[in-house]
Amino acid sequence: MNDAIISKCPFTGLNITTHPEWENITISKEHSVSYRIIENNILLGEAIGTTNLESIKKSLNIALKIINENFDNKPFVYIESFSKFTSSTTSSRKYYIKFMKSLKKMKGLIYYNVNPILSLSLKLGQKLNFFGFDIHVTKNYVEAMELALKTLNIKKDFEKLDNKKKITPNNYTWDIQFDDYSVRHEIINKNILHIVSKGTLDIKHTPKVFEYLDRFIKDNFANLTGQYYYVVDANNVSITRKCRKIYLKKILSIYKRFPFKSYVYYGSNRLHEVLAMFFKPFINFNVKSAKDFNDVLEFIKKNNTIINTEVVQQNISNETQDYIDEFLVFLGKIDWESDSFNKNYKKDATHPFYQVYDAITLIKSDLDELYLEKQKNEEEKAALQHKLQQSLKLETMGKLAGSVAHDLNNVLSGIVSYPDIILKELPINKENNKVEKYIKRMQTSGKKAADIVQDLLTLSRSGVVNLETVNLNNIIEDYLKSLEFNVLKSTYPKVSVEYNLSANLDNILASAIHLSKMIMNLIINAAEAISTKGKIKISTKNKYFNNISIKGYNKKANGNYIELIVSDNGLGISEQDQPKIFEPFYSKKTMGRSGTGLGMMVIKGTVDEHNGFIFLKSEEKKGTAFNLYFPVKKGIINKSLVKNVTDFKGKGESILIIDDDEDQRIISYKIIKNLQYSVTTVSGGNEAVKYLKNNTADLIVLDMIMPPGIGGLETYKQIKEINPDQKAIIVSGYAATKDVKEVQRLGAGKFIKKPYTIEGIG
Repeated sequence: MNDAIISKCPFTGLNITTHPEWENITISKEHSVSYRIIENNILLGEAIGTTNLESIKKSLNIALKIINENFDNKPFVYIESFSKFTSSTTSSRKYYIKFMKSLKKMKGLIYYNVNPILSLSLKLGQKLNFFGFDIHVTKNYVEAMELALKTLNIKKDFEKLDNKKKITPNNYTWDIQFDDYSVRHEIINKNILHIVSKGTLDIKHTPKVFEYLDRFIKDNFANLTGQYYYVVDANNVSITRKCRKIYLKKILSIYKRFPFKSYVYYGSNRLHEVLAMFFKPFINFNVKSAKDFNDVLEFIKKNNTIINTEVVQQNISNETQDYIDEFLVFLGKIDWESDSFNKNYKKDATHPFYQVYDAITLIKSDLDELYLEKQKNEEEKAALQHKLQQSLKLETMGKLAGSVAHDLNNVLSGIVSYPDIILKELPINKENNKVEKYIKRMQTSGKKAADIVQDLLTLSRSGVVNLETVNLNNIIEDYLKSLEFNVLKSTYPKVSVEYNLSANLDNILASAIHLSKMIMNLIINAAEAISTKGKIKISTKNKYFNNISIKGYNKKANGNYIELIVSDNGLGISEQDQPKIFEPFYSKKTMGRSGTGLGMMVIKGTVDEHNGFIFLKSEEKKGTAFNLYFPVKKGIINKSLVKNVTDFKGKGESILIIDDDEDQRIISYKIIKNLQYSVTTVSGGNEAVKYLKNNTADLIVLDMIMPPGIGGLETYKQIKEINPDQKAIIVSGYAATKDVKEVQRLGAGKFIKKPYTIEGIG
């Protein structure tokens, strides 16, 4: 910059670059800032006054612009001088922390001349790792610079510089100067004792400091008893805890010997205000807090009160001592590293220590916000990581299921479908009864294998879902009458099942097959959770929710639902295991005895597919209950149930089977032929299109995946060009993909998953 000002720092000898536009920038009436660059990679900022959200945004935008224009994306250190900083709002502090976290190249954030309250907050925040970046609190500018250079691995020797002599501001000289504390005494308008200090007043300084103070007052104000003002600049000074009592005694001693009209301090931070209120019960002179020195002069100009110059001995009353004891007990109960503390002290504004309690509450409240924000961020991060892991597991299973389902289901068709053909053609006699039994067992085993593949597809959200209006009571009752349930009862003879199904249960839109599998899994899990004798309870009823947020779900429940509860009095689930039960392949069952570890995940997947939600309540050794909810959907249930194969035989209608798998074509041909249809088969989409150019079919049975030729979607599109009214049903060993839905949109009928039976295809 052409108008940049480059100079040497008188304290450290470091190069300083500034600019007129960076100095004393007015942000608001209460807030201004200044910026300097030290040694090309240190940004020094000075905040003046009080910040709110809007002003902090403006000032930090200026800082960001300076950083971007001068540091060229290289590492730097940010130093903040709080010498003239007064206070900030909670929202501005949050924004400030967020901004600092966004500075990826910042190697460290250093503060100096920080008031004790803020210093405590920063140090505790650093200890609890609230900020997520390095924060350091130093005593003064020189220490801040030394630490900044150390952070940036820059070697610089300050010992050769006469920084102690030059540390005084402006051109004033100090009456008394230590390494870490300096004090100057001034007489203004003959009746104002103006004391300016810098640094931290400690016990080691007091003998010399108070000796000089006594002499100065005796020499200059002894003849102004009760008519002069004791004025203190509190901008850049602090007092150690051990020194405060000594300081108070000294002021009382001065007042006793050389009474002043008022003790006035200005530029104070919150701690000074607190200390003044804390000491108020012990003093009998007027204390005034002013904003700045001009405010002090206005106060003196308006204050014409003549005070009593008679010295009154001040003693601590029993009541005051009780206040002190009470306050010390209160302090002793605060755990600074927890997220809460006892706030039930109920002090009102008339209490002598009200502002002391208020200040402690303010500090603790800020720390609590940081603690809770950190805790919330960690919990959200852990939840997101867990969700990502679950998503990756499901994605892996989806790929696994997708890669094997089509081919495996085609293979299983031979095991599931051929038995129907064999049994249809097998002569009925006593000798064949045993053979028939074995064939049915083989078919049952094939169906179980197909069910496992279907479970994988359900978990990966790729399952086939044909929705229809159903009543959950009917599905439960059908399962309780099924062969599977009878087998379960024989396996667990000491487990009884009770059910209480609402007589007027509303209908839902659902897949009856999926809900039946869900009911079966819930009851099997309940039975297995009962070690010896026990009871399973099943109940249903209607439920209404009025826009209620659902824990664990990013949605709200609103309107009519049905409720299903399946409970047992078994072993229960431990608290640490409860979050894991819906994870894929998580199981506590004995390996090889039962289950695949997919049951609970299939239940959860089914609930999610139907826009419902599920809750678990369990206690070890007392049992488990699952509460499931499904949204109500008004509709009429189709009660036409086919019970005999003769009910769905054809009348010679022409069927074209399109499938690339030879075994599947043979099975389909045999099954459909037995249903008295006229059947033709082709091995792919191209052959089907060619056939239908010269022939017709009342219905086509269309496979979706037929490598290496064209797939089901493209096949149907080309067939529709030949015959726009062509009817079709879709079969596949995989899932209801986007292509399936598109084929259905173009006019095809239902989706049937392989392997299928005579009843299923009929």
